[in-house]
Amino acid sequence: MRILLLLVVIAALPGCGLIYKQDIQQGTILEQDQVDQLSPGMTRHQVALVLGTPPISDPFHQDRWDYVSMEKPGGNNIQNMRKLSLYFDGNRLVRIEGDLKPGSAQVMSNEAIEKTIEDVKEGKNPAPKRPENGKEPPGGSDTKS
Repeated sequence: MRILLLLVVIAALPGCGLIYKQDIQQGTILEQDQVDQLSPGMTRHQVALVLGTPPISDPFHQDRWDYVSMEKPGGNNIQNMRKLSLYFDGNRLVRIEGDLKPGSAQVMSNEAIEKTIEDVKEGKNPAPKRPENGKEPPGGSDTKS
């Protein structure tokens, strides 16, 4: 009887979420700082040094490199998928398309950062809320007060 009860409890544990579920990462995980290093005119070799070679080479589109990555936190059905396509003309990078774009990271000077911190502390300018996906809302980040 105890053995049967023990088996039932063990069988029910996965459904209760008590068992750790590992994060899943697939593909080439790209960061914004890597994509910021890309610029038109770079050679294939230079791009490969920055991002690595694409995981799949397409024989029908030899002038296009595709990078696809997917991250899925353990236990969630939510997936974060990113795509990046690089287009070459011969050996030179000519176009970049996808979820990450070079130079799309916000860059602020030290003086601007210090002024923003002071304004927030004084209540003049509340800290902006950024979406969880890190992308700017439609219309940009400039808000009128």
